[in-house]
Amino acid sequence: MTAAARQPRQLWWAGAAAVVLYVVVAALTGGRPLFDGFAPPAPYRWVNPPPELAAGNQPPEPAERNVPLTGEGNEATNASTSDAQIIVTLPTAAVAGHPPDTTILLRLAPGDAAALGPLPSGLRALSNAYQVTLTYQPSGTPVTEIKPGPAIAMTAESHGSKLLFSPDGQAWEETSARPFGTTTGLTGPFRGPGYYVIGGTPPVAVTTTTPRGGSGGAAGVGIGVVAAIAIAAAGLTLRSRRRQRREESARKARAVAQARARTKGKAPPKAKAPPPRKKPKRR
Repeated sequence: MTAAARQPRQLWWAGAAAVVLYVVVAALTGGRPLFDGFAPPAPYRWVNPPPELAAGNQPPEPAERNVPLTGEGNEATNASTSDAQIIVTLPTAAVAGHPPDTTILLRLAPGDAAALGPLPSGLRALSNAYQVTLTYQPSGTPVTEIKPGPAIAMTAESHGSKLLFSPDGQAWEETSARPFGTTTGLTGPFRGPGYYVIGGTPPVAVTTTTPRGGSGGAAGVGIGVVAAIAIAAAGLTLRSRRRQRREESARKARAVAQARARTKGKAPPKAKAPPPRKKPKRR
């Protein structure tokens, strides 16, 4: 097999070793990406966090936006909190005009879902309960009707299955929704002013047995696997370099042998005949 034919195979083995190394390290780091710029999502911010998350919890952010209003309705806009836990999008004329008002105040306020009415059976809140209000300005008249088209998207502490809406925060109803990009949230139609929360089934408790030595044993095994793979990859590279050097030496030896053979096969150059001698002139 020539060096050119072996090179793709060598590259394949080196690439396979690199992929396995990445997978093992990713598993040891909890599946988090290993490259800068692909940081994991920020921890969810709770109004009233679960006890196990209370220590590092940061309070969520509210938001508000003044939306320009004409006689035909509002201008297209969206409003979101600085922590990106909720966003509401209003297309053009989703809210009717209300002369002489000139703007609509759109507010997003996080609240504790436990302080509101109970969620449907089998569900628990996986997010804050956000109250969304719209009021005409400067009159302060509440907006009560929304045309079809607006949308809402919310993130959650973990993957939720239901986007719930309540006009008054007491009786909840499910609204159609789908996963929100690659986050743990949901997106669906904005039903109008009221309360929104993401619900899901309670997690199943899983009991695990830690081997003697604690998590350090698992980490040690993982590090050993990573080291073994790294050594294997280095070995493949070293073997490849040695093979290339041997092939290069053999190629040079063949070239020298061929040159010598060509030299031996040539006939010796013919000697030039001496010029004829001139006869002396007789007197």
